[in-house]
Amino acid sequence: MPAHNKKENNKSFTKFYYALATLIGAAITFFILTYSFGLNGYIQPILNTFSPQPETSNNVEEDFSNNLIEESESEILIGPAGPIGPKGEKGYKGDPGATGKPGKTGPVGPSGPTGPTGSSGATGPTGASGATGAKGETGAQGPVGPIGPSGPPGPAGDKGEKGDTGTTTYGYRGSFIDTTTQTQSSINTPKAMELNTTNALETSGVSIANNSEARPTRITVATSGTYNLQFSAQFERSLGHKGTTNAEIWLRKMDTNVEMSNTKITLTGDEDAAKTVAAWNFLVSLQANQYVELMWSVDDIRMQMPTIASGLSGPGIPSLILTLTQVG
Repeated sequence: MPAHNKKENNKSFTKFYYALATLIGAAITFFILTYSFGLNGYIQPILNTFSPQPETSNNVEEDFSNNLIEESESEILIGPAGPIGPKGEKGYKGDPGATGKPGKTGPVGPSGPTGPTGSSGATGPTGASGATGAKGETGAQGPVGPIGPSGPPGPAGDKGEKGDTGTTTYGYRGSFIDTTTQTQSSINTPKAMELNTTNALETSGVSIANNSEARPTRITVATSGTYNLQFSAQFERSLGHKGTTNAEIWLRKMDTNVEMSNTKITLTGDEDAAKTVAAWNFLVSLQANQYVELMWSVDDIRMQMPTIASGLSGPGIPSLILTLTQVG
């Protein structure tokens, strides 16, 4: 119990006992005066109202009235009330009363303001490692880094055993010449060069076939592949002509000119000086049974491809020498 409540209770008990003592003193004085002046008949009914009496009648008020009448008939006189007696002494302080039951809990008060943030506590110990998660998807490949420096050469390994001799597919070839003097019958007219002789010892898988005019001009292969065509052709101008004469040489495949394969040659001077040799090569891809032809034309029909029976000290000079060799 709070101290201030206890003090209030003590004051209340003090007032109560003081009042009670005063009342008791007044009552005692009253009874003494009553008996002294013969007023007992009037006082008894009043006392009966403060103390329990056996119930002898249901009409208590009637009995009281009758008593008053009887007393009146006896001519009893009631004098004036006496003065109030002196104030009694202060009574003893009573014992503290029993502690009352706790009152009901009052309503919750409003929340107070938030206090200042406390300082951070010490870092706790590291927990145990969790289980390894599932493997994620492979990321995109990064850019290729620069090439690092070459390492030193390693030691040479032991020499292996000799393998079996392999079979090459690049053995097809043909070697051909023409032993006639080839001429033109009209200017600026394409004509295929002829090859009337085959070197059988140096020819395999390549042959010469006749064209639509029954002339041996078509160089034909039996196997698909890439071939290197090389040739050497003699040109001269016949006697009795001076000035400039031109000729063109190009490659034709399956009766169609090969683009950008043409070359122009020029002869100048008199007949003794107007001589030249045209010699170069072509690289061409052919399927089995396809053919190529070496074409030429002139702007003066006196230009020709001569065959010379014998040289100064060597063998004869054919008008055309041509080889076709598979290279792939």
